[in-house]
Amino acid sequence: MKLIAEKIYEKLKNSEIDRNSAINLLIHVLENSEKVEQRLECLKILELIDESNEELFNILENILISDSNAKIKINAARTMKKLFKSKVNGPLMWAISNEKSINCLISFISILSDSDDYDVKEFLMKKFVEIRNKKYKYNLKDLVNEQTISEFSNQELGELLINYYLISTLKLHFGYITFKIDEQGTITELDLSNLDIKGVGVDRISTTINSILSLSFLKKLNLSNNQLKILPENMEKSSSLEHLDLSFNQITRIPQSILNISHLKILNLKSNNLKYLPKTLGNLKYLISLVLRDNYLRKLPNSIINLKKLRHLDLHHNKFNSFPIELKPLESLEELDLGYNRINFLPEKYLESISLKKLNLGRNQIKEIPNELVNLKNLEDLQLYDNQISNLPDSLSALKHLKILNLRGNLLECVPECIQDLNNIAELNLSWNKIRKIPDWINSLKNLETLNLWGNKLNDIPKSLENIPNLKNLFLNFNKISQSNKTLNNLKRKSINITL
Repeated sequence: MKLIAEKIYEKLKNSEIDRNSAINLLIHVLENSEKVEQRLECLKILELIDESNEELFNILENILISDSNAKIKINAARTMKKLFKSKVNGPLMWAISNEKSINCLISFISILSDSDDYDVKEFLMKKFVEIRNKKYKYNLKDLVNEQTISEFSNQELGELLINYYLISTLKLHFGYITFKIDEQGTITELDLSNLDIKGVGVDRISTTINSILSLSFLKKLNLSNNQLKILPENMEKSSSLEHLDLSFNQITRIPQSILNISHLKILNLKSNNLKYLPKTLGNLKYLISLVLRDNYLRKLPNSIINLKKLRHLDLHHNKFNSFPIELKPLESLEELDLGYNRINFLPEKYLESISLKKLNLGRNQIKEIPNELVNLKNLEDLQLYDNQISNLPDSLSALKHLKILNLRGNLLECVPECIQDLNNIAELNLSWNKIRKIPDWINSLKNLETLNLWGNKLNDIPKSLENIPNLKNLFLNFNKISQSNKTLNNLKRKSINITL
């Protein structure tokens, strides 16, 4: 459904009304509508028409100074900047000196400091002097004493003031917070985790997010464990933020505007209430780590294969019924965790990667491992615990880089033959199966350091265990092996750690 402002603009383009009539209608809606989206659209259309008469300036100035809606005030300031560049500084200075809303204050300073005018510099420097005279200066305390503020550009002054006002507001609202600054005094890391434990309302945290994203040099932001349920629908653009931690909240939806954080490298959404992800998630092209553990996801957006730099993908403990992603396009992926889902089938066409080193498929419902798993040529760590596997294909013997193999809690009745050729295995877990005999070829695993045989049906162990040169740990609990077993005693004399 089209907004009123859009209809007015359409009529103007179609010459159904003249320019003055369109402007008057837009001003009327802007001043009288109770709907925020209608008024925002009016401001947008007025910019497109590029009208700069005195009446409109006065109306925008009045909105900037006295309107009750922060979004309207901020957008009015931006419209004034575009249409009345030579006249906007005075109203902005007044607004900055009297504004109470941190969102408005930050936006006004950002708009004002974009000007190179000397009167703007004088105003910003005056604000620094006011801060210097305060008892608590937070991150500007050392900066204003050590450097001559007159040497800063207007943009630098504006950025430092934004940092100061934001930290002041955060401390006022939330009490103790931790942050890091760079040599210029700008905030690079901000930890706002666990604030709700202190009795702070989650709404206050949510409404502060966009102000925080306006920090031009912020690289790391921690908002974990705050009972956040929603994120701003229109998140501020940030080209500096690289690490965003939203774990242990109650977020149900990630807005498309997450893409505005364009250089994000690490995104942690662990332990939320997510059932789906934005279709455009794959546009976060710098992402190297994506943690989605402990949610309610059943599928991934197709665009995720566009994450060419992604190295770590954690999908542990979700609701996937099938293997959710083709590995080959993710050319940098090194770790994939799909443990504790409902996967019962591994599609052969998805199992190809030269980059993957660690794969966790534990605690699923897998009965059969396909031959194509061997196409994960550089796999070093394979977790297959707590499934329904009764054997492994011989082809897996080609996984020459494999160092860790975990087959705990399956249906094995014998040790799979393919393991014999896995020469680099250092840790082998065969616990809680139905194995009755350890084969003599076990000593071919020259690099084996830890062998876990807990909870099987062993009555004896082979003498060949004595010939594994690097064996350090042997777990034999919950079997039927006698304490007087000769091989067992020989292994003890070699200082191998044995639990029985």
